[in-house]
Amino acid sequence: MTGIIRFESPAELERFKVESRNSIVTIFQQLERKGVPVHLQTAEGKAGESQVLHIDSKNNTLLLAYTKSHDLNSKILENGAYFYADHFSAQVQFYIPKLAKVMFQDGYAFTVSIPNELYRIQRRENFRARVPERNGVSCAIPNNGAGFYQVPIADISRGGVALLDEKNTLSLEQGKVLRNCQLQLPTVGAVNADMQVRNRYHYYSDELHQEVSRIGCQFAAISSGMENLLQRYIDQLEMRRRSSM
Repeated sequence: MTGIIRFESPAELERFKVESRNSIVTIFQQLERKGVPVHLQTAEGKAGESQVLHIDSKNNTLLLAYTKSHDLNSKILENGAYFYADHFSAQVQFYIPKLAKVMFQDGYAFTVSIPNELYRIQRRENFRARVPERNGVSCAIPNNGAGFYQVPIADISRGGVALLDEKNTLSLEQGKVLRNCQLQLPTVGAVNADMQVRNRYHYYSDELHQEVSRIGCQFAAISSGMENLLQRYIDQLEMRRRSSM
């Protein structure tokens, strides 16, 4: 998980809103039953791992495990926190304005009200292979005749790529078409394609210790030959992932 997902356009986030009481309760029941790790994050981006300990739909309450950080727990109790967790192929997230401390079994836990709404953000309409390399896997985007921007690739599919703007400096608004881009892929070479920016959201990177932008791009034009190279690289990533399991 990468932290709370923030879209530049509020309308982009609204399409993922869940308001059905039954659906919300079911999501928390599944998180509890499967023991899925969840995270609590402060407004400053500091996050700690938690867990859904119990859900009481009759009394409209959730019990969440304390994180391992005493200081973080104190800040969460004082200022509230964002909740996020992986739920199948999506990320569930919402804001908790108020938490209280209660005794649970042999220690303390957070008690919160079940939210009236949350966001279940479906991030993968196509199968996307995560790119493990940090060096050499990038997208070269033409810079108006003045060279190229070299942007790291986070994941890749036959439908498009996710780019990481680690310094939040690229002006790539939703809907913008990027012509003559080159995906620099190890072992298969360069894949040329036009891409359209479909979404952009911000999250806090634990690895970089800063907020970065993730830019989702859809291929607008790609030849069959380039698509074959792309699929070959995706197959290699999938084979590598399976061999490490």
